[in-house]
Amino acid sequence: MDKEDKEGNVEQYPVKSYEGYEQKVVDGYTIYKSSKRWIALVVVDTNNGRELRLYSWEMRKNEWKVALASQNVGFWDWDTIISKVKEYKEKYGIK
Repeated sequence: MDKEDKEGNVEQYPVKSYEGYEQKVVDGYTIYKSSKRWIALVVVDTNNGRELRLYSWEMRKNEWKVALASQNVGFWDWDTIISKVKEYKEKYGIK
């Protein structure tokens, strides 16, 4: 799915199918993007059903490549994670 970034540009998440593992982007949210790194939460349809995945890509040879691995994060306890992020940001003065 094409999404508009903060500047109104349409972007396509560079999710690829591989070795018989089909993935189709349904939706996504860019957490961070620079000319060299792109991190996003992406909803994908897979052979195993719909998954929420965390992607980190690096720009290599003018192409976005998965940095280490994409991770299924749909089962994570996001309320606790968000609470801890807020706690640590406040506790340690992180902006």
